[in-house]
Amino acid sequence: AFDDPIKIAPAPSWSPDGETIATRIQIEGMQNIVAVRVADGTHAVLMPQSWTVMGKTMWLPDSKNLLALGSTDALT
Repeated sequence: AFDDPIKIAPAPSWSPDGETIATRIQIEGMQNIVAVRVADGTHAVLMPQSWTVMGKTMWLPDSKNLLALGSTDALT
């Protein structure tokens, strides 16, 4: 469970093998990606640094890697 209030993005991304769901989360105004294993609900925050702005995440065909576009700078 997360200790801080979070917002979850409305468009989660299923891995091609169907075993993991990745989605953007917002904690204290910063964006990150969390992956949740479907079988047991375990989760991990995937990025060592949060971003200010983040777009949609997409899985690569190997179901082990994700693509994400984001920035540590706010849009002006």
